[in-house]
Amino acid sequence: MKKLRSHSKTQSDSYTSNVFYQYRLTRHMHQDWPKWLKLMAKKLGAKQIASAQSLHPLLPTETDLSEALLAIYRLQTTYKLKAKDMVAGILKGKYYSHDKWGVIECSMLGLFYFYKERYTYAIDWLKLALKLYKHSNAKLIKIMDWTFVAILEILVEATRISGRYKAAYIYANRTLARKPNDDYMKRQVEQLKELSQLPLVPNVERNSNKLYKKFCNRPYPPIVKGVSCHYLRSTPFLKLAPIKMEVLSQDPSITYYHGLLSDVEASTLKNLSRPLLHRAEFFDFKTNLYAMDYYGQRTCKTARLDDHVHEVTEALNQRVSHVTGLLLTDSEKLQIINYGMSGHIHEHIDASKRSSEGEWETGDRTATALAYLTDVEQGGETVFPLLNITVVPRKGSVMVFYNLQLNSQADERTLHVSCPIIFGDKWIATKWIRDKAQMFIRPCPIHFKPLPKSDLLPEMEVTNDLDFIREEDYAGSLMK
Repeated sequence: MKKLRSHSKTQSDSYTSNVFYQYRLTRHMHQDWPKWLKLMAKKLGAKQIASAQSLHPLLPTETDLSEALLAIYRLQTTYKLKAKDMVAGILKGKYYSHDKWGVIECSMLGLFYFYKERYTYAIDWLKLALKLYKHSNAKLIKIMDWTFVAILEILVEATRISGRYKAAYIYANRTLARKPNDDYMKRQVEQLKELSQLPLVPNVERNSNKLYKKFCNRPYPPIVKGVSCHYLRSTPFLKLAPIKMEVLSQDPSITYYHGLLSDVEASTLKNLSRPLLHRAEFFDFKTNLYAMDYYGQRTCKTARLDDHVHEVTEALNQRVSHVTGLLLTDSEKLQIINYGMSGHIHEHIDASKRSSEGEWETGDRTATALAYLTDVEQGGETVFPLLNITVVPRKGSVMVFYNLQLNSQADERTLHVSCPIIFGDKWIATKWIRDKAQMFIRPCPIHFKPLPKSDLLPEMEVTNDLDFIREEDYAGSLMK
């Protein structure tokens, strides 16, 4: 406890950006601390007990622990990380300082993967737990409701269900040697003895069809034809202070503006939003209700800042208007997003596919201006799967992309994902620019030919049902 407390005080930034610290501390404070309270109650006086119990409302909840486990699951399955590397502090080939995970951390992950029907990962974590058990305090682990036999029993089930009968037979025998009167395990040994003679044909495991898992773990795509870099001097303001711009795509338009915000301005936006941050919500069209996103589609907190709340928000709006040439009349408030542990956002578009003429007075989201308020050491890229474009977060830079065709219909090609953060702390500021104010700036030609419906989305196992969220505290539309 003293070690954890010392780390959290002296290295607070490490705890907010280090997945190793986050998972271990969350699990420890949720599972271990209540048990320590019970033990201390037998020896300590009323004053000490009251002091310890006063911390109980601040402890992580069952939901917090589940989300920490889900974050590790998302990180490992997206980037194909090995359990032994993660325990050693290695994430995608890079070593990070970390609190070592022990038997309980590995066992919890093994059990979590088991219930997720990802048996290969489950077996790896449980085998690591057995290995670490030899060098651990068995009495202490037992107090936390884990034993060597309990780990073996889960391994028997994971190997048996996944068709690894020889391994299951070995683990069943090891379990029976420690529980000789266990009738269930006796039957398992008899059945597995016969099955172990069969050739190894592991069962097909449950897998994910999420786009971000397919595109976030690939090498950065090569620079495509049409990409260019130059200084933007299109307005009197920009003639005095030209902006470095990088054209990532001409159709649809995606442009990356470098150095649009200073470090001080980025920090100011973060500090303004901190007291207002709350858990991201989504609108469920089936129930017509808003709900907290506990389904893992968006792992982040959000806040909204008024346009005139500070000179920095006014300056950012002015610069976005200068570089895009668009009017920010009736645009949405600036949304600040702080991503959580292994934070990400599933595949989505920022415009609506449900919109009809006149449904929203200010029109749909014609463009998105996305400002990166932090660098991210690993992960956290913005990926456009249909365009083969990957954008790396760079503090102070702003990416602008157009969500609508000239006829105000959603452009499916701008479907994008935010990749899970491997290591680091990611903050962004998003400004959605509405359509109606741009009718004379971005008019639709008389003979405009809209894009055909994309044939790639079904092939990528992505539903075409993109839900547009009308409430201000939501950062765009989500895939169902």
